[in-house]
Amino acid sequence: MMIIMALCVFGVVLPLGGVNPELALPSYVLVAALSVLGAGWLLFSKQASYVRSPVHGPVILFGLYAFARYFFSPVEYDARLELFHIGVCLCVYIVSATYFHRARDRTFLIAVLSVLGILEAGLGFWQVGRGAETVNIWIWERPAYPGRASGTFIYPNQFAFLLELILGLVAARIILVRRESQSTERSMLAKVFLIYVALMLIAGILTSRSRAGWIGMILSLGALLFLLDWRAFVTARGLLVTASLLVVAVLLIVNFKPVRDRLLFTFRSDARGALSLTDATLGGRVLIWGGTARIVRDHPFFGTGIGSFQWVYQRYKDPALESRPEYTHNDFLNLAADYGLLGFFLAVWSLAGFWRQAWKASRPGHPPEAQAFAVGAMVSILALLIHCSFDFPLHLPANTLLVAVLLGMVAGMEDQTGRFVRRPMGWGLRGTLAAALLLLAGAGLSYELPTAKAFRYTDLGNQLRKDLEYEPALNYYAAAMDLDPNYPEPPARLGDTHRTLARWRLGPGKEAERRDLARKAIEAYDRSLALNPYQSFVWTDRGRMADLAGDVAEAERSFKKAIEVYPVDGAAYFALGAFYRDHGQPEKAVEMFRFANDKLYDPSAGMNMFEITNAPKARVP
Repeated sequence: MMIIMALCVFGVVLPLGGVNPELALPSYVLVAALSVLGAGWLLFSKQASYVRSPVHGPVILFGLYAFARYFFSPVEYDARLELFHIGVCLCVYIVSATYFHRARDRTFLIAVLSVLGILEAGLGFWQVGRGAETVNIWIWERPAYPGRASGTFIYPNQFAFLLELILGLVAARIILVRRESQSTERSMLAKVFLIYVALMLIAGILTSRSRAGWIGMILSLGALLFLLDWRAFVTARGLLVTASLLVVAVLLIVNFKPVRDRLLFTFRSDARGALSLTDATLGGRVLIWGGTARIVRDHPFFGTGIGSFQWVYQRYKDPALESRPEYTHNDFLNLAADYGLLGFFLAVWSLAGFWRQAWKASRPGHPPEAQAFAVGAMVSILALLIHCSFDFPLHLPANTLLVAVLLGMVAGMEDQTGRFVRRPMGWGLRGTLAAALLLLAGAGLSYELPTAKAFRYTDLGNQLRKDLEYEPALNYYAAAMDLDPNYPEPPARLGDTHRTLARWRLGPGKEAERRDLARKAIEAYDRSLALNPYQSFVWTDRGRMADLAGDVAEAERSFKKAIEVYPVDGAAYFALGAFYRDHGQPEKAVEMFRFANDKLYDPSAGMNMFEITNAPKARVP
């Protein structure tokens, strides 16, 4: 079971962190296998036991609450992906809390994570040393993050967070476990290896050039000193190790030019020498946080529905924000917006229970190895809380799976003072947990397999459409729609293909064929919009096709609907302006082009306004 757990970790981290259903499928299958084995162990083992942990209740309640809120989410597909994510974490948590409670399990996990950290950091060093605008991760091309390490992740910030999680466990192990083995030689080799891992992790976090990663690393390592037992002289050793790691981090910042430049770029000084942020919006984050806070204000108790942020946020977006964010860049606000304050409370309750039990396990009287794991887990979760204030690490399966492992293994730890002790598990509880694991594994795979396959077919269709292979692309989209009828993208891309084919039918002799293809595009768009009515770009394309098919009223309605669901979408205003221009309404066209130019600067909007306002007036004979 530990080997399968290790494969789960590698299986979700290496393929881009499991960023989409197709790439997350291998780890989901492994988690299902782990759940089946865990259920078998619960039913047939004579040694099944558990700890009555304060983490169990809120974690299970959060899972049940997410399942209930799934049925009220405005976009079923995005809610389903989020529910898959939660179900996998719940399975991992249950298995970790009931089975992985021995010292050898914790040691094995740290060894696995150390190897993973070295591999990720090493790949990150290669990416930075290569100095290219873009790099390939396996067969995928990473977007341009020049000079920044990201390992096997797309985003450097997610990469930094993974290394922060591992660093907390490794640093605490170095400080608190004096001997890793009865053999002096093996113990020294293990200690040297862990120190090497810690240095690699620190260097990897720095080369990611993630400022949230730097802050999380420094503050969590500093907090490590206060999480140790000050009554024991071990803190002197802890002070030495922690100070050494911090000094190494500072020296790397000072001497590594890309890191130093990134730090200097963050701040600026005025004539009096006062420091301030170069970008007061923190890369647009402050603008996103303001809109998200308004969502929480308008939907305080239950939120807007799981996985719904990117669609609901469109109506709250600040016009000054140029990008269209998928997440809040603050997981606390994102959680409150999607799940409401009730879901936020359950998450806080879970963390409070974790902190309570980990604190107890970190006190004197426990084996050094257990103390080290408890302290390391607290440091890692503290880094999580800091990083979540600036980014969205918990929306990547790789990170949340590791957090679920940490929560579960801490929840399964005994407390020598007698508060949290292991007790035999009754047959009723055994059967309930085994049934829950089997149900989660079976239901998850039965839905995840067609979801992943539909995503794959859609991706293949998109690639073929880019290569102008329209017929096979249409076949892949149709197959994806059969596999996953609630997936909005295949019908939208099907409509795009018909739209392209319609535009290629030029001249009066092709009018009937052109209009027929336009109507097919509208039909496909309608199917996609029935699944997700918040897609402003699909409404815009639908309006263009309705205009091409000769339905002027329906075209205008579609353009206005695009603006309704996304009021600051400059592209939708431009499309409506072009529609009014082509149908002899110059005043309305100028108004829409002005809106488009204000919300999304585009020279085309300005040129259209200039041509309309300066067009020669028709002479009356």
